[in-house]
Amino acid sequence: MTSVSDLLSKYRGLVESLGGVEEQVFGQRGVFSIHGLLAGLYAYNAGLRAGLDAEALFVATLLNEATRLLERRIGDVCPRRRGELFVEALRGAGYPEELVERVKRVIDDPVAARIVVDAASLAKLTLLGFVGLVYSRIARGSDLLAGFLEAVSRELTAMLNLGCLLGTNATRELGEKLAEQLSETILWGVRSLGELGVPIRLAKKRVGSRIVVVAEPRHCPRCGHELETVEETSTECGGIRKTYRCPRCGWEMRVTVCPPPPCRQEGRQA
Repeated sequence: MTSVSDLLSKYRGLVESLGGVEEQVFGQRGVFSIHGLLAGLYAYNAGLRAGLDAEALFVATLLNEATRLLERRIGDVCPRRRGELFVEALRGAGYPEELVERVKRVIDDPVAARIVVDAASLAKLTLLGFVGLVYSRIARGSDLLAGFLEAVSRELTAMLNLGCLLGTNATRELGEKLAEQLSETILWGVRSLGELGVPIRLAKKRVGSRIVVVAEPRHCPRCGHELETVEETSTECGGIRKTYRCPRCGWEMRVTVCPPPPCRQEGRQA
């Protein structure tokens, strides 16, 4: 078994290229490339648990995360073209043909391919993943509180739906451990806000056949007055879009909570 330090040293070029892609897309390096690296390491761990080619899974996941970043600029890439990009990147970087063939086998194996997909969700079930969600919301124009509440809602919703979110036994085992650790940190943050005078209510709501968790502020963080709430269906994802307004001072905040994806059955034997 290759150690993590040896793995990072061996594929240092791929790891650095992930940061280069982020810089190309966003103009700077930050949480997204670190998220991609975490996804690769969780794919490696899941591969060991499932008895698969863990090293090839690590490489394929790094390439998948780089492609996901590029899609923010060039649009969605179909699965076949995604695989071609993986091969082109490895050959262009001078990696041996033996590794190229191993990564191809990962792409073609439904269980291994699902681990590559699941790895991104595993990386989000970490404190860094949570901070990344807050950061992404702020980058899109949300204030800090709205970003925090959306991240809390999204993470707790994911934890309620791990069986649908993760498609293999190996990734579900990892997800359950990560969710237990992260939920303690999130609930501590929610309690801390309450102690600072911004009480938050965690409510479970049904969206179609699925359950989401909504983190709701009860009082205005500016003046302490009780907030008015307007609830709508989000045109972005079919989830819940809530607007909170303070009738006293005019403070306003919007939060969108998306439902989890439908359950997918492929790859559940690993």
